[in-house]
Amino acid sequence: MTALPQPINLFEFEQFAKERLPKEEYDYIAGGATDEISVDRNHRAFASWALRPRVLRDVSALDLSTTVLGTKVSLPVLIAPCGGHKRAHPDGELATYRAAAACGSIMAVSANSNTSFEELAKAARGHLWVQMYPFRDKEMTQEWLDRAKEAGYEAIIVTLDSQWPPSASATSAIIIAGRAVLTIRRRMRRRRGPQAGPEKDPTPPRPGTI
Repeated sequence: MTALPQPINLFEFEQFAKERLPKEEYDYIAGGATDEISVDRNHRAFASWALRPRVLRDVSALDLSTTVLGTKVSLPVLIAPCGGHKRAHPDGELATYRAAAACGSIMAVSANSNTSFEELAKAARGHLWVQMYPFRDKEMTQEWLDRAKEAGYEAIIVTLDSQWPPSASATSAIIIAGRAVLTIRRRMRRRRGPQAGPEKDPTPPRPGTI
């Protein structure tokens, strides 16, 4: 059996994902809003980083650790909140968190995670932060935060840019991604997916700004 080639950079991982995932799933993950200007800027910003070569140095013991907002991490790479990890792998966020914990880094859990706060917290012993879209109902927001705190989450990432749906562009990727985002928002108006507690009102208010 011929061994599959191993990717050597993030862009090759992206190409492998495109070859293996269903088109709708890949487009949702890789696509951006409207004209994908932010996607292009992110690619260019990432490509602008360079490793500074140091020669004639003792590299037998390297230390990549740093501190992020008071949290010590062994690897200066964090996992940003991104929903729906099970779109790419059946283990979903559980596998992502185990990897982050094994590297001594932080996983920021998406508000649209496929896995509940409690289940994810039991998967490994590491650092968990949580993303939050504030509700207009402050009591609901407080319940959300209380559940995350009780599960051991250490910090909150507040997202405030979801009040207006993105416009669909001419590309199918953006159309699909836009529909997925709208579907998520409708679901979140009813309840926060796996993260929602018991639903007291069948039509709770939609997320709103603080």
